[in-house]
Amino acid sequence: MFSKFFKRTRNSSQIQRPLLETQNLNEGISDCNNNNSSSHMDLDTFMPPSHLQHNDTPRIYEQGFSNISRFNPGYASGSENISATQPNITQFSTKPNGEEWQNQLMPEIDRELAHMKHHLLKKAKRSSNVQHTSGNTIDTLSLGIQTSPLVGFVLSKDDMKVFPPKEGGDGRARSVLSFTLRDSPFNYINVSLWGKPDSVHNISGSFSIGDVVQVTGCNVREKQGSDDKYRPWTPSAFQVVLNEAHGSVTPYNGSRLDDYVRLAHMPLQTPGPFYKLSEIVGNIKNLSNDLVSFIAAVRSVGAARSVTAKVSGRKMHLREVKLFDQQVQLFYLILWSNEMIEFSEHWLTNETVVSAVDLKVCYDQYKKAVVASASSKSVFIINPDTKDGAALYRFAQTVSWPVDDTEKPMALQSIDLSTVRKEYNVYEFVKACEDIAPDGFEYGIIYGFLSSFDVDGSLDTVLSAKCCECGKMLSSLVSGRCTNYDCMSSDILDLHDGDIFFSLKVEISDHTGTLANCKLVAEEAAKMLQCKASEFAQLDDEQKTIRKWNYLFERCRFIVKAYRLGDSPVNFVVLESLKLTCQEHIKHIR
Repeated sequence: MFSKFFKRTRNSSQIQRPLLETQNLNEGISDCNNNNSSSHMDLDTFMPPSHLQHNDTPRIYEQGFSNISRFNPGYASGSENISATQPNITQFSTKPNGEEWQNQLMPEIDRELAHMKHHLLKKAKRSSNVQHTSGNTIDTLSLGIQTSPLVGFVLSKDDMKVFPPKEGGDGRARSVLSFTLRDSPFNYINVSLWGKPDSVHNISGSFSIGDVVQVTGCNVREKQGSDDKYRPWTPSAFQVVLNEAHGSVTPYNGSRLDDYVRLAHMPLQTPGPFYKLSEIVGNIKNLSNDLVSFIAAVRSVGAARSVTAKVSGRKMHLREVKLFDQQVQLFYLILWSNEMIEFSEHWLTNETVVSAVDLKVCYDQYKKAVVASASSKSVFIINPDTKDGAALYRFAQTVSWPVDDTEKPMALQSIDLSTVRKEYNVYEFVKACEDIAPDGFEYGIIYGFLSSFDVDGSLDTVLSAKCCECGKMLSSLVSGRCTNYDCMSSDILDLHDGDIFFSLKVEISDHTGTLANCKLVAEEAAKMLQCKASEFAQLDDEQKTIRKWNYLFERCRFIVKAYRLGDSPVNFVVLESLKLTCQEHIKHIR
C-alpha cells in the first residue's frame, strides 16, 4: 500500500509527440466517459485533427479547460514524463512530392499516431475511472427519484440557511443546505438538502469543502432560470433536491475514493473568461459589481473576524486574504461564509495558488483598492493543475513580504503542559471557551473518551507529507503531487520520517456532550497508534482498524487547547492523552 501512494518511477527520456487541440481531447475523453460501461473502446475516438499543431501551446483557460499536458495530477507529478513537443519526423529541405511523402514521411506519422492514441487511451481510462461506481453519475442522471447513490467531491458548500415558520403552517422552522458535487473533470451539479434545523445542522457538520461524500435519495429536477443566480454555475441541466426524511449525505470511503480526490486540482469550465489581476484593476469601472474569474497566489491569510450588517443587524464572519500575481503586488479577497473561512485555514503564503471562479469585484473607497468578494456562487480550485498555475507558483517562490503579513499569533504559541491544572467536563469547557477573546486561548483537562477516531479511512484524512526533494507540502498523498511546480522529483522515492506526519481530527465525548472537530497533534497521534507516520502508511485496513480500537471509546485523560484567531470560531487541539482504568476515571467525573 505504501508504494502505491509514494513510489513513482522517474523516466528521464522525453517521449516526443504532437499536440492535440484542447477541444478535440475533451471530446475524446467525453466520448470515453460516455462509453465506459463497455469492455471495448474504439481507438478511432482519439484520432487527432487533420491539422496537428506542433509548435503552439494550448491556452490553459480557453473556455476553462485544462492544458492537455497537465490533465491528470498523477500524470503531471512524474508518473509519466511526456512533453507535448514536435514529433521526430523527417525534415525536408523542399516541399516533398507524393512519392517522398508516402515512402518517408507517412510511415513515421503512422507510428507517432499509433503511439499517441495508445497514450491517450490510457489517460482517458485513468480519468474516466472516477465514473466507474456502482451508483449514478452526474452525466447519467434522469428526472425523478434515483434509487442508486451519487458519489462526488464537494466542490463548494454554502452556510446553512434557516427560514422561520410560515403563517398558517405547522409552526416549524425549515432549513436548507446547498453544496456542489463533482464526479468527473467536466461534470458537477448543485445539491439542496431541506429539513429541520437540527437535522440539517448535524448533516452539515459531517462534511466540508474538499471532502468526498455519498448522496442517497436524490430527487433530480430540471434547473429553473434563477437556480444559478445564487449558486455556482454548473454545466448540468439538472439540480438535486434532498429531504432529510428520505435522503442522506455521508462520507464516502469506497474503492474509488482516490479517483474523486484527484478532482481537487482540476480546473473548471466557466461561463466567462479568466482575467489577470492587472486587467481587473485597470478596467474596474467596467467590471464593477460584475462576476469575474481569476488566478492568484496567496500573500497572507488574515484572522477571521465578525461584523454586524447595517441593514439587518445580523452578525456575520469574514476573512480578508491578500493575493498577488506577476503584475499586481496586492489584491484583496474577502470571504464571507463560515464554510469558505474554514476552507481557507490551510492556504499558505507563497505556496497556495487559487483559481477563483465567479467573484464580485468593486473599488473599496476605504482601502483605496480593488476588492473581490466571494459569494454563494463562488468556487475555489486550490493549486490548479494548469500551465498558468505552475508559472504563478514559480513566481511566488521568488518574492518575500513584510514580517507583519505572516507573523505567528500568540494563540498559536505553546506552553509547558505540566502547568495545565484546571479540569472540565465537555460542557464546561465549551462554555468557558465562548468567552475567549480574539487571539486568545484556553487550556483544560477533560476526562472522557474518543467517540470518533477515523484512522482506517482515506490516507489523506490521516496523513500529510512534504516532498523529500524540496520540502514543500504534497497536495495529496493519493496523487503524490508536490505543490512546488519546479520540483524535479514529484515522485517520493526516499521517504524519511520527517517527510510524512499525522494530520487527523477526532471527537472527545463524556456524559455531558461531545467536543467535535478536534485536531490531534502529530506526536500524540504517533504515540496512540504506536507507530511512525511512514509505518502507518504501510499498514493494511485490518491493522489500522485494530490500532483504532485500542483507543476508540477507551477512558482517557485529555489535555485540550482552545484558541481563537481574531473573531473566528474557536479551534480545538488535543495535545496529550493518557488511558485510564475505570477506577481512575470515576475519581474525576464531574
